[in-house]
Amino acid sequence: MYASRNPSNKLYTNIDDVLARFPQSAREGMTDGALHLRFDGREPCQILVQRGIARVVLGGEGSARATVNCSSDAFLELVSDRVEFRTLIQSGKLAIEGDLLFAYGIYSLLLKSNEEAAEQFRAVDTMARGAPLQEVPRVQRPTREQILDTLARNTPLIATGMMRDWRALAWTPERIADEYGDTSVVVEQQVTIPMREFIARMNETPSGGEKPAYVNGCPLPESMYPDVQPPPWFPHHEIRPPQLWMGAPAGDRPSTYLHRDGAPVFLGQVYGRKRVVLFCPDQTPYMYSAAIVRNSELIDPDHFDRDRYPLLARAFRTECIIEPGDILVLPVGWYHCVWALTPNISIAHAYGEDSAWSRS
Repeated sequence: MYASRNPSNKLYTNIDDVLARFPQSAREGMTDGALHLRFDGREPCQILVQRGIARVVLGGEGSARATVNCSSDAFLELVSDRVEFRTLIQSGKLAIEGDLLFAYGIYSLLLKSNEEAAEQFRAVDTMARGAPLQEVPRVQRPTREQILDTLARNTPLIATGMMRDWRALAWTPERIADEYGDTSVVVEQQVTIPMREFIARMNETPSGGEKPAYVNGCPLPESMYPDVQPPPWFPHHEIRPPQLWMGAPAGDRPSTYLHRDGAPVFLGQVYGRKRVVLFCPDQTPYMYSAAIVRNSELIDPDHFDRDRYPLLARAFRTECIIEPGDILVLPVGWYHCVWALTPNISIAHAYGEDSAWSRS
Protein backbone atom coordinates (compact mmCIF):
# COMPACT_ATOMS: atom_id res chain seq x y z
CA MET A 1 0.00 0.00 0.00
CA TYR A 2 1.10 3.55 0.52
CA ALA A 3 4.41 4.15 2.23
CA SER A 4 4.95 7.43 4.01
CA ARG A 5 6.96 9.75 1.78
CA ASN A 6 8.30 12.85 3.50
CA PRO A 7 9.67 15.43 1.02
CA SER A 8 11.49 17.14 3.89
CA ASN A 9 13.18 13.91 4.98
CA LYS A 10 16.92 14.56 5.09
CA LEU A 11 18.74 13.21 2.07
CA TYR A 12 21.74 10.99 2.15
CA THR A 13 24.62 13.33 1.26
CA ASN A 14 26.42 10.89 -1.06
CA ILE A 15 26.47 7.30 -2.19
CA ASP A 16 29.29 6.39 0.18
CA ASP A 17 26.96 7.19 3.09
CA VAL A 18 24.47 4.69 1.70
CA LEU A 19 27.00 1.93 1.18
CA ALA A 20 28.35 2.45 4.70
CA ARG A 21 25.23 0.64 5.95
CA PHE A 22 26.88 -2.66 4.98
CA PRO A 23 27.60 -5.36 5.90
CA GLN A 24 24.24 -6.25 7.40
CA SER A 25 21.79 -9.15 7.56
CA ALA A 26 19.72 -9.81 4.46
CA ARG A 27 15.93 -10.11 4.53
CA GLU A 28 14.35 -13.48 5.12
CA GLY A 29 14.00 -15.49 1.95
CA MET A 30 16.78 -13.69 0.07
CA THR A 31 18.94 -16.22 -1.68
CA ASP A 32 22.58 -15.64 -2.56
CA GLY A 33 23.34 -13.33 -5.45
CA ALA A 34 24.57 -9.92 -6.52
CA LEU A 35 22.86 -6.65 -7.35
CA HIS A 36 24.86 -4.45 -9.72
CA LEU A 37 24.51 -0.69 -9.20
CA ARG A 38 25.49 1.46 -12.17
CA PHE A 39 25.53 5.25 -11.79
CA ASP A 40 26.42 8.12 -14.07
CA GLY A 41 29.98 9.38 -13.61
CA ARG A 42 30.89 6.88 -10.91
CA GLU A 43 32.51 3.48 -10.75
CA PRO A 44 29.87 0.73 -10.55
CA CYS A 45 29.62 -1.48 -7.51
CA GLN A 46 27.60 -4.45 -6.37
CA ILE A 47 25.84 -5.58 -3.22
CA LEU A 48 26.57 -9.25 -2.70
CA VAL A 49 24.39 -11.52 -0.55
CA GLN A 50 26.08 -14.68 0.77
CA ARG A 51 24.68 -16.93 3.49
CA GLY A 52 22.31 -14.28 4.82
CA ILE A 53 24.83 -11.41 4.92
CA ALA A 54 24.83 -8.49 2.45
CA ARG A 55 28.07 -6.61 1.77
CA VAL A 56 29.46 -4.14 -0.78
CA VAL A 57 31.96 -5.16 -3.45
CA LEU A 58 33.52 -2.51 -5.70
CA GLY A 59 33.27 -3.01 -9.43
CA GLY A 60 30.40 -4.45 -11.42
CA GLU A 61 31.88 -7.59 -12.94
CA GLY A 62 30.46 -11.10 -12.85
CA SER A 63 26.92 -12.40 -12.98
CA ALA A 64 24.10 -10.49 -11.30
CA ARG A 65 20.62 -11.38 -10.11
CA ALA A 66 19.57 -7.82 -10.97
CA THR A 67 21.06 -4.59 -12.31
CA VAL A 68 19.98 -1.04 -11.47
CA ASN A 69 20.89 1.89 -13.75
CA CYS A 70 20.16 5.43 -12.58
CA SER A 71 21.66 8.80 -11.87
CA SER A 72 23.37 9.41 -8.54
CA ASP A 73 20.79 12.06 -7.63
CA ALA A 74 17.84 9.76 -8.36
CA PHE A 75 19.44 6.95 -6.36
CA LEU A 76 19.94 9.22 -3.33
CA GLU A 77 16.31 10.37 -3.45
CA LEU A 78 15.14 6.78 -3.72
CA VAL A 79 17.05 5.43 -0.73
CA SER A 80 16.29 8.57 1.31
CA ASP A 81 12.60 7.52 1.11
CA ARG A 82 11.56 10.65 -0.77
CA VAL A 83 10.43 8.93 -3.95
CA GLU A 84 9.60 5.35 -4.91
CA PHE A 85 10.61 2.92 -7.63
CA ARG A 86 7.51 3.38 -9.78
CA THR A 87 7.84 7.15 -9.94
CA LEU A 88 11.46 6.99 -11.10
CA ILE A 89 10.73 4.22 -13.61
CA GLN A 90 7.78 6.07 -15.12
CA SER A 91 9.94 9.19 -15.48
CA GLY A 92 12.74 7.21 -17.13
CA LYS A 93 15.24 8.06 -14.38
CA LEU A 94 15.74 4.46 -13.22
CA ALA A 95 15.83 1.09 -14.96
CA ILE A 96 15.90 -2.38 -13.41
CA GLU A 97 16.90 -5.56 -15.22
CA GLY A 98 16.62 -9.07 -13.84
CA ASP A 99 15.09 -10.30 -10.57
CA LEU A 100 12.87 -7.49 -9.29
CA LEU A 101 12.11 -9.10 -5.93
CA PHE A 102 15.82 -9.49 -5.22
CA ALA A 103 16.37 -5.84 -6.18
CA TYR A 104 13.53 -4.72 -3.93
CA GLY A 105 14.97 -6.74 -1.06
CA ILE A 106 18.27 -4.90 -1.44
CA TYR A 107 16.37 -1.60 -1.66
CA SER A 108 14.80 -2.29 1.74
CA LEU A 109 18.29 -2.70 3.21
CA LEU A 110 19.43 0.61 1.69
CA LEU A 111 16.54 2.79 2.88
CA LYS A 112 17.18 5.66 5.21
CA SER A 113 14.77 5.95 8.13
CA ASN A 114 12.04 8.51 7.61
CA GLU A 115 12.17 10.49 10.86
CA GLU A 116 8.57 11.70 10.60
CA ALA A 117 7.25 8.17 10.01
CA ALA A 118 9.45 6.78 12.78
CA GLU A 119 7.92 9.23 15.25
CA GLN A 120 4.42 8.27 14.16
CA PHE A 121 5.21 4.60 14.60
CA ARG A 122 6.70 5.13 18.06
CA ALA A 123 3.48 6.85 19.11
CA VAL A 124 1.16 4.06 17.93
CA ASP A 125 3.50 1.27 19.06
CA THR A 126 3.28 2.46 22.66
CA MET A 127 -0.27 3.85 22.91
CA ALA A 128 -2.57 2.41 25.59
CA ARG A 129 -4.93 -0.26 24.26
CA GLY A 130 -7.59 -2.60 25.58
CA ALA A 131 -7.99 -6.27 24.74
CA PRO A 132 -6.49 -7.48 21.44
CA LEU A 133 -8.73 -7.05 18.40
CA GLN A 134 -10.36 -10.43 17.79
CA GLU A 135 -12.25 -9.42 14.66
CA VAL A 136 -12.23 -6.36 12.39
CA PRO A 137 -15.64 -4.70 12.88
CA ARG A 138 -17.89 -4.19 9.87
CA VAL A 139 -19.84 -0.92 9.95
CA GLN A 140 -22.57 0.00 7.49
CA ARG A 141 -22.01 3.49 6.07
CA PRO A 142 -19.92 4.89 8.95
CA THR A 143 -20.02 8.64 9.52
CA ARG A 144 -17.03 10.98 9.43
CA GLU A 145 -17.11 11.06 13.23
CA GLN A 146 -16.93 7.25 13.39
CA ILE A 147 -13.96 7.19 11.00
CA LEU A 148 -12.15 9.91 12.93
CA ASP A 149 -12.74 7.94 16.13
CA THR A 150 -11.42 4.78 14.45
CA LEU A 151 -8.23 6.57 13.40
CA ALA A 152 -7.83 8.22 16.81
CA ARG A 153 -8.16 4.84 18.55
CA ASN A 154 -5.87 3.31 15.90
CA THR A 155 -8.18 0.37 15.23
CA PRO A 156 -9.08 -1.03 11.77
CA LEU A 157 -12.62 -1.05 10.44
CA ILE A 158 -14.39 -2.39 7.35
CA ALA A 159 -16.79 0.21 5.97
CA THR A 160 -19.64 -1.19 3.89
CA GLY A 161 -22.14 0.60 1.65
CA MET A 162 -19.77 3.48 0.84
CA MET A 163 -18.94 2.48 -2.76
CA ARG A 164 -22.46 2.50 -4.21
CA ASP A 165 -21.64 5.37 -6.57
CA TRP A 166 -18.44 3.76 -7.88
CA ARG A 167 -18.79 2.86 -11.54
CA ALA A 168 -15.74 0.69 -10.86
CA LEU A 169 -17.95 -1.84 -9.05
CA ALA A 170 -18.99 -2.97 -12.53
CA TRP A 171 -15.35 -3.62 -13.50
CA THR A 172 -14.20 -7.06 -14.44
CA PRO A 173 -10.78 -7.81 -15.95
CA GLU A 174 -12.47 -8.30 -19.32
CA ARG A 175 -14.36 -5.02 -19.10
CA ILE A 176 -11.19 -3.15 -18.18
CA ALA A 177 -9.44 -4.72 -21.17
CA ASP A 178 -12.27 -3.54 -23.43
CA GLU A 179 -12.59 0.00 -22.04
CA TYR A 180 -9.00 0.77 -21.03
CA GLY A 181 -7.00 -1.75 -23.04
CA ASP A 182 -4.61 0.83 -24.49
CA THR A 183 -3.95 2.46 -21.11
CA SER A 184 -0.44 1.86 -19.77
CA VAL A 185 0.05 0.19 -16.41
CA VAL A 186 3.21 -0.56 -14.39
CA VAL A 187 3.37 -4.26 -13.48
CA GLU A 188 5.33 -5.88 -10.69
CA GLN A 189 8.35 -6.38 -12.91
CA GLN A 190 8.47 -2.56 -13.05
CA VAL A 191 7.82 -2.43 -16.77
CA THR A 192 5.04 -0.49 -18.46
CA ILE A 193 2.66 -2.48 -20.65
CA PRO A 194 -0.83 -1.93 -22.11
CA MET A 195 -3.66 -2.91 -19.78
CA ARG A 196 -4.95 -5.35 -22.40
CA GLU A 197 -1.65 -7.24 -22.34
CA PHE A 198 -1.65 -7.39 -18.55
CA ILE A 199 -5.20 -8.79 -18.46
CA ALA A 200 -4.07 -11.52 -20.87
CA ARG A 201 -1.19 -12.36 -18.50
CA MET A 202 -3.65 -12.67 -15.62
CA ASN A 203 -5.25 -15.59 -17.45
CA GLU A 204 -1.95 -17.40 -18.05
CA THR A 205 -0.51 -20.06 -15.75
CA PRO A 206 2.90 -18.91 -14.42
CA SER A 207 5.85 -21.13 -15.22
CA GLY A 208 9.08 -21.87 -13.41
CA GLY A 209 7.88 -20.73 -10.00
CA GLU A 210 7.08 -17.20 -11.22
CA LYS A 211 4.65 -15.10 -9.21
CA PRO A 212 1.23 -14.70 -10.87
CA ALA A 213 0.64 -11.46 -12.76
CA TYR A 214 0.00 -8.57 -10.37
CA VAL A 215 -0.17 -4.78 -10.50
CA ASN A 216 1.36 -3.95 -7.15
CA GLY A 217 0.06 -0.51 -6.23
CA CYS A 218 0.88 1.47 -9.36
CA PRO A 219 -0.76 4.90 -9.83
CA LEU A 220 -4.28 4.47 -11.18
CA PRO A 221 -4.29 5.75 -14.79
CA GLU A 222 -6.03 9.13 -14.86
CA SER A 223 -8.41 7.96 -17.58
CA MET A 224 -9.91 5.61 -14.95
CA TYR A 225 -10.41 8.32 -12.29
CA PRO A 226 -14.08 8.98 -13.16
CA ASP A 227 -14.94 5.39 -12.18
CA VAL A 228 -13.76 5.73 -8.56
CA GLN A 229 -14.33 8.06 -5.62
CA PRO A 230 -11.95 9.26 -2.92
CA PRO A 231 -12.88 8.34 0.69
CA PRO A 232 -16.06 10.36 1.42
CA TRP A 233 -15.07 11.34 4.95
CA PHE A 234 -12.39 13.87 3.97
CA PRO A 235 -11.99 16.78 1.53
CA HIS A 236 -10.43 15.73 -1.76
CA HIS A 237 -7.33 17.85 -1.20
CA GLU A 238 -6.47 15.75 1.87
CA ILE A 239 -6.38 12.47 -0.08
CA ARG A 240 -3.45 11.24 -2.14
CA PRO A 241 -3.96 10.00 -5.71
CA PRO A 242 -5.40 6.48 -6.02
CA GLN A 243 -3.35 3.33 -6.48
CA LEU A 244 -4.36 0.25 -8.47
CA TRP A 245 -3.86 -3.27 -7.06
CA MET A 246 -4.97 -5.95 -9.51
CA GLY A 247 -3.99 -9.46 -10.44
CA ALA A 248 -4.40 -13.20 -10.41
CA PRO A 249 -4.74 -15.29 -7.24
CA ALA A 250 -1.39 -16.37 -5.82
CA GLY A 251 -2.38 -19.56 -4.00
CA ASP A 252 -0.73 -19.73 -0.61
CA ARG A 253 1.75 -16.97 -1.48
CA PRO A 254 1.11 -13.36 -0.41
CA SER A 255 0.23 -10.91 -3.14
CA THR A 256 1.59 -8.08 -0.96
CA TYR A 257 4.35 -8.81 1.55
CA LEU A 258 4.23 -7.96 5.25
CA HIS A 259 4.74 -4.23 5.88
CA ARG A 260 3.09 -1.20 7.44
CA ASP A 261 2.28 2.31 6.26
CA GLY A 262 3.00 5.74 7.67
CA ALA A 263 -0.40 7.18 6.69
CA PRO A 264 -3.99 5.96 7.10
CA VAL A 265 -5.00 3.84 4.10
CA PHE A 266 -8.45 3.18 2.65
CA LEU A 267 -8.46 0.00 0.56
CA GLY A 268 -11.59 -0.29 -1.57
CA GLN A 269 -12.31 -3.76 -2.91
CA VAL A 270 -13.78 -3.54 -6.41
CA TYR A 271 -13.72 -7.10 -7.77
CA GLY A 272 -12.92 -10.48 -6.21
CA ARG A 273 -11.89 -11.30 -2.65
CA LYS A 274 -8.78 -10.76 -0.54
CA ARG A 275 -7.56 -12.15 2.77
CA VAL A 276 -5.75 -9.66 4.99
CA VAL A 277 -3.65 -10.64 8.02
CA LEU A 278 -3.10 -7.77 10.47
CA PHE A 279 -0.80 -7.22 13.43
CA CYS A 280 -1.44 -4.35 15.83
CA PRO A 281 1.45 -1.86 16.26
CA ASP A 282 1.88 -3.05 19.86
CA GLN A 283 3.14 -6.33 18.39
CA THR A 284 6.25 -4.57 17.03
CA PRO A 285 8.58 -6.35 19.50
CA TYR A 286 7.75 -9.59 17.67
CA MET A 287 7.80 -8.28 14.10
CA TYR A 288 11.53 -7.96 13.31
CA SER A 289 11.10 -4.44 11.96
CA ALA A 290 13.87 -3.22 9.70
CA ALA A 291 15.72 0.04 10.32
CA ILE A 292 13.32 1.87 8.03
CA VAL A 293 10.61 0.92 10.60
CA ARG A 294 7.81 0.46 8.04
CA ASN A 295 9.18 -2.83 6.72
CA SER A 296 9.67 -6.15 8.42
CA GLU A 297 12.50 -8.56 7.68
CA LEU A 298 9.71 -11.10 7.21
CA ILE A 299 7.77 -11.58 4.00
CA ASP A 300 5.05 -14.12 4.75
CA PRO A 301 3.72 -14.53 8.33
CA ASP A 302 2.17 -17.89 7.38
CA HIS A 303 5.45 -19.43 6.22
CA PHE A 304 8.69 -18.30 7.87
CA ASP A 305 11.87 -19.68 9.38
CA ARG A 306 10.82 -20.35 12.98
CA ASP A 307 14.39 -20.91 14.12
CA ARG A 308 15.53 -17.54 12.75
CA TYR A 309 12.35 -15.64 13.77
CA PRO A 310 10.98 -17.37 16.89
CA LEU A 311 9.26 -14.27 18.28
CA LEU A 312 6.73 -14.00 15.44
CA ALA A 313 5.00 -17.12 16.75
CA ARG A 314 4.09 -15.09 19.85
CA ALA A 315 2.53 -12.19 17.92
CA PHE A 316 -1.26 -11.81 18.05
CA ARG A 317 -2.85 -11.60 14.61
CA THR A 318 -6.26 -10.55 13.32
CA GLU A 319 -7.64 -11.70 9.96
CA CYS A 320 -10.41 -10.49 7.71
CA ILE A 321 -11.81 -11.08 4.22
CA ILE A 322 -12.73 -8.09 2.07
CA GLU A 323 -15.22 -8.38 -0.78
CA PRO A 324 -16.58 -6.04 -3.46
CA GLY A 325 -17.98 -2.89 -1.89
CA ASP A 326 -15.85 -3.15 1.27
CA ILE A 327 -13.42 -0.41 2.26
CA LEU A 328 -10.76 -1.55 4.73
CA VAL A 329 -9.82 1.44 6.89
CA LEU A 330 -6.26 0.80 8.01
CA PRO A 331 -4.78 3.23 10.56
CA VAL A 332 -1.09 4.13 10.79
CA GLY A 333 1.33 1.43 11.82
CA TRP A 334 -0.73 -1.75 11.44
CA TYR A 335 1.39 -4.50 9.88
CA HIS A 336 -0.49 -6.22 7.09
CA CYS A 337 -0.02 -8.94 4.51
CA VAL A 338 -2.52 -9.53 1.69
CA TRP A 339 -3.50 -12.62 -0.30
CA ALA A 340 -5.56 -12.51 -3.50
CA LEU A 341 -8.08 -15.35 -3.11
CA THR A 342 -9.55 -14.86 -6.59
CA PRO A 343 -8.78 -12.66 -9.59
CA ASN A 344 -9.20 -9.26 -8.02
CA ILE A 345 -9.12 -5.48 -8.34
CA SER A 346 -8.63 -3.00 -5.49
CA ILE A 347 -8.20 0.77 -5.28
CA ALA A 348 -6.19 2.26 -2.40
CA HIS A 349 -6.25 5.86 -1.20
CA ALA A 350 -4.06 7.26 1.54
CA TYR A 351 -4.63 10.28 3.74
CA GLY A 352 -2.09 13.02 3.17
CA GLU A 353 -2.73 16.73 3.49
CA ASP A 354 0.10 17.59 1.12
CA SER A 355 -1.18 15.59 -1.85
CA ALA A 356 -4.37 16.49 -3.66
CA TRP A 357 -5.78 14.60 -6.62
CA SER A 358 -7.99 15.92 -9.41
CA ARG A 359 -10.71 13.89 -11.07
CA SER A 360 -11.15 14.18 -14.81
